[in-house]
Amino acid sequence: MATRLTGAARLLAQARDHWNRPGTTSLSGAPVRTLPETHQSTVNPYWDLASTVPVHERTLPVEGSGVLVEVLPPPHGPFGWWVPQKQIAWAVPSPGDLAWLEERLGGRPVLDLGAGLGYWSWQLRQLDIDSLAYDLGTGSRAWLDDVEPYATVHNGPAEVAADHPDRALLLCWPPANGMADTALHHYQGDTVVYVGELNPDVCAGQAFFTALERWDLLGHSPFHVNLYGFRGVLRAYRRRECDRPPRRTEGACRNSATSGTCDRW
Repeated sequence: MATRLTGAARLLAQARDHWNRPGTTSLSGAPVRTLPETHQSTVNPYWDLASTVPVHERTLPVEGSGVLVEVLPPPHGPFGWWVPQKQIAWAVPSPGDLAWLEERLGGRPVLDLGAGLGYWSWQLRQLDIDSLAYDLGTGSRAWLDDVEPYATVHNGPAEVAADHPDRALLLCWPPANGMADTALHHYQGDTVVYVGELNPDVCAGQAFFTALERWDLLGHSPFHVNLYGFRGVLRAYRRRECDRPPRRTEGACRNSATSGTCDRW
């Protein structure tokens, strides 16, 4: 099993080796243009990788989806988009994303649900943000390569959201299989952070987006970057005051993650 930084470093070395060769061009045939240098407050090898490959010259039509970077298989690049997604995360957290998210959280801890290898939690923890990562376990990790997680990732279902009302709920590229809707239904907190596409057939599912219409959009990160072929966004939502349940503290509900009920409000 590769250590968490070894695998990311290997991908970065492959990308640099490919794109530093004389005569390489972007997908359009234009000279390679990369993302501008940006101050980083975290160790972020995914961003290092994104900063090495060409910026795609086409603007995405989805507000908040930012720019594309050309992570492409041969002959256009050393590997396809699915390689870093399997070894790092589905979405690239840019330094701007992290600063934007830190401001929106306002000191709130985070529940990173469907965390995969825990990369986003690792980034948040480097900013001294308490991020608790959960995933369904080995079954849901079948897509992932044999790479050591970037943070401790606990096994647990979407219903575990009920046990953490004091944390912001982070959903990063949730599958369109009902997981996101289940998590949102059980979540009693007031802040949702969504990373992914707005197409319900790609991410989260229609029921999730329908339920999210009752939440207020706080905004989207203007610094988001997508791998080629994707239209993801980073958005934050706040529960409307009229929809807020009676307040309880984290851990006050016994067995709610499995029973779906709470006996202490």
